[in-house]
Amino acid sequence: AVTPSVIAFSRAVDACAKAGQADQAEAVFEDMLRRRLRPSVISYTSLIDAFAKAGRSALAVEWLERMLAATVQPDVASFNAAMSGCARIGDSAGISRCLSSMTASRLAPDIVSYNIAIDGCTQGGDVAGAISYLRAMASAGERPDVVSFTAVISGCARAGDPEQAAHWLGELVREGLKVDTICINSVIDSFAKAGKMDKAVSWIRNMRDMSIEPEESTFNTAISGFAARGDMASAADWLQRLRDAGLRPNLRSHNAMLNGHARLGRPADAVAWLDVMAKDVVAPDVVSFNSLLKAFSKVGDMEQATTWLRYMRRVGVVPNVISYTTLVGLAGKSFDAAAAEAWIEEMKSCGLAPDAVTFTAWISAYARVGDAEGAMEVVLRHMVDARVRPSLEAWTAAISACAKAGPRRREEAELLLREMVRSKVAPNHFTHKALETSLGSARREALCRDLGLGRPVAERTAGPGSHVR
Repeated sequence: AVTPSVIAFSRAVDACAKAGQADQAEAVFEDMLRRRLRPSVISYTSLIDAFAKAGRSALAVEWLERMLAATVQPDVASFNAAMSGCARIGDSAGISRCLSSMTASRLAPDIVSYNIAIDGCTQGGDVAGAISYLRAMASAGERPDVVSFTAVISGCARAGDPEQAAHWLGELVREGLKVDTICINSVIDSFAKAGKMDKAVSWIRNMRDMSIEPEESTFNTAISGFAARGDMASAADWLQRLRDAGLRPNLRSHNAMLNGHARLGRPADAVAWLDVMAKDVVAPDVVSFNSLLKAFSKVGDMEQATTWLRYMRRVGVVPNVISYTTLVGLAGKSFDAAAAEAWIEEMKSCGLAPDAVTFTAWISAYARVGDAEGAMEVVLRHMVDARVRPSLEAWTAAISACAKAGPRRREEAELLLREMVRSKVAPNHFTHKALETSLGSARREALCRDLGLGRPVAERTAGPGSHVR
C-alpha cells in the first residue's frame, strides 16, 4: 500500500478544518503522527484554527503547546489561531499567555494579533486590558486601524462608560481613520443608556459633520432614551425627525413610545399608540403588549390588563413569562393572593415556567396579605421543585409575610433566615426590618449574632414588591 505523504495528510487536515470538523481533523492529524510523519506548520495551524473556530479554546492552546514541544516552530498565524479561540470566550488570561509565548519564540505580534487580543478582552469585559493592548500596539509600531478602535469603543460602551467610548472615538478621528456608523452608534447608545441625552444628541448632530447619515437605529436610540426618561415630547420629536429623514418608524421605534407611556402609567396613551402603529403598518409584538400590561399594572387596573392579555392571544401574539409576571405582580398589589396563584397556574398550563422574578412576585402577593404559609410554600417548595434559586427579594418578601401575619410568625421567620443564610444570600436593610417586626429587636440581634450577621446601614435599595416588571 502507498503511504500518504505529509502533503496529502496536510490537505486532509485542512479540508476537515475548513468544513468545521475539528474532531475529524484531529483524527487525521493523529494518524499522521502514528505513521511517524512530521506535520508541517500549516497542518498544526489548520488544526489549531479548527478547534478555535469550534469554540474549544483549551484544545486549540493545547495543540499550540504540542507544536512547540515537537520543535515545530509556529508562525504568527499559529499563535493568532490559538488566541482567536481564547478571544471567542473572552479569556484574556489565555490571550496573554499566547502573546508571551509568541514573543518568547522571537515573533512579533502583527495587527491581527493585537486586534484579536483587544476584541477578546472586550468580550470578557476586560476593557482596561483592551486599552492596554491598543496602546501597546502603537508603541510596537503597529498603527491601530478601525477594527482596533471599534472594539475598544464598543467595549467601553458595553461596560457603561460612554465618556471613555467617546474619548476613543475622538482618537479614531484624530488618527484620520474613517468613522463608521457602528462606532458612533455605540457611543450614542452608551450615552442614552446612561441617561445623558444631551451628549447623545450632540453626537447625533456631529454625524453629519463626519459625512455620516443617521440610521433608523440612531433615531431609535434617541427615541428610546427620551422615552425611558419620561420625556415623551422629545421622544415624539425624534420620531418625527426619523420620518423627516425619509425613514419609516419600525417596531423598535413604536415599542419605545409604548414603553415610555407605560412607565409613566398612561394606559390610555399606550392604547392610543396602537392606532399609530396600525397607520405605519407595524404589527405589535409581545413586547408591545407587555408595555400595555405594564401600563395597566401601574394604575392597578386588573380588569383591563386581563382584557388585553386575552386580546393578545386572539390576534396571535403569545404571552410570555414577562406578561404573566406582570399580572401576578398586579394581583399582589391588589391584595389578591388567590388571583396571583391563578395566574401562576395559567402560565404553567401554557407551558411557561415561572422564573425568579415571577416567584418573587407571587411571594410578595402572599406577603401583602400576611399569608406566611403561602409565602413559605413558594420559597421552600415551589422554587426548590422548579430549581430556581430564591433571590434576596424573595427571601425578604417571605420574611415580610411572617411580619405581617396575625399573629406574627416568629419561628417561621427564624427558619427562613437560617435557610437564607444557608443559601449564601446576605440579608439587607429591608430583611432586617422585617425580622425586627417578626421577632422583636432583642431576638433579631441575638439570632443575627448566632448566624454571624451584622445589620447593614440603611440602603437605598429595592424593598419587597419592587421586583415586579
